[in-house]
Amino acid sequence: MRKATAEGGNAAPRFGAEIRKGNKKREKLYCSYSPCAPLNQKVDFYPEPYTLNLKHFSGASDKFDTFVKHHTWYKFVHGVHFPHHVQSVAIISIIKTQPNACVRTLGEDRLRLVCSSDAKDFDAYDPTDANAVPPFAVQFLMENSVNPSNGMQSGTKKYGILDYAGQVADLKTVANLEGEMQSLASLQFLPYLSDLVDKKYGIPSYDGHFLMNGWYGSEIAFPPSDKAEITMTSMHIESGMKPVIEKNLQYFKDYNAKVGSIGAIDFITLSYLRHDLGLDAYFSGTLTSTLIMSDMDRERTQIIIADYEEFKNPDLIPEQILDRATHIKTQVKWDEMDSHRRFKHTYDLMTVISSAKVVICFKVQTAFLAMANGAIVILVGDLRYMDTQFVGNGFLFHR
Repeated sequence: MRKATAEGGNAAPRFGAEIRKGNKKREKLYCSYSPCAPLNQKVDFYPEPYTLNLKHFSGASDKFDTFVKHHTWYKFVHGVHFPHHVQSVAIISIIKTQPNACVRTLGEDRLRLVCSSDAKDFDAYDPTDANAVPPFAVQFLMENSVNPSNGMQSGTKKYGILDYAGQVADLKTVANLEGEMQSLASLQFLPYLSDLVDKKYGIPSYDGHFLMNGWYGSEIAFPPSDKAEITMTSMHIESGMKPVIEKNLQYFKDYNAKVGSIGAIDFITLSYLRHDLGLDAYFSGTLTSTLIMSDMDRERTQIIIADYEEFKNPDLIPEQILDRATHIKTQVKWDEMDSHRRFKHTYDLMTVISSAKVVICFKVQTAFLAMANGAIVILVGDLRYMDTQFVGNGFLFHR
């Protein structure tokens, strides 16, 4: 995206006007979505290309502020169109907050300039609306024709997050939403979302990029497609998954050689990968602890207790705290929601958890999220009962 400004006493040119030759003008390249290079165009004639941080435009619009703050969720909502919404929010924010600014997307001529005087034309645009049409497009993503089956431009890369539909359908009991928490945390590191990849059955057939993260307690369909691009990080491995790994040990060795080390949530997984299998691995912790959703400097008053009904023990938490707190559950009935509704419900729960002052919980992913967002976390329960994701992370929490 190029931003053009006219300086020296004259107003910026209106949409479709020319910049007078006598004006002192300055044009700068802003990169609102991707790094300034590589692009499919030569950009080195722009001095110091600038990567835009949309938080700098806080206050330009309440709708835009919500979109930026919860951008991970809006990647899920908008899918492959998310980059175009980022581009649109960036352009409109600039012309709303800088009185003499004119902007055009990279590759378009000056007849397509949008200026500060045009800002009111975009007041109805709401990037938090799932049906909103972004008024501006990221040009380098617009390649050839659109595939009607998934809405993607030809040649656009595929990015997926792990989904748990197969696992939930097989168990037919409850859906533990801590898996969705970890998938949403992984989404923040992807440029957009094009697919949900079934964790139990879908990995061998998926040919896009995804993060293989989270809890692996039972066998899954493996190995991945040769065409897939995988990042193995923040993995927790229980005994039920070990036969799959050992049967496909060469795949993991090849991953080490081609991609790099494997990230382990906990010390027990790290020891298994390194010492038992001889793989290159490192202690990564969990991706959930990297997702910042709250405003750290605001006042917090809420006490959240998560999953008390599931782990109820009247001796663990005083009655007066139970009465004061807001109670939430991080699981739902297995057939209560489909995958998309589970992800939406999970993100709503994550928003509540991240906004609390104190979180009392019985599961580690809830604890990780609360800790990352500045809450006082009290993790309750028997360490022998808890899964081993806790090992190596215990110093983070009150007990």
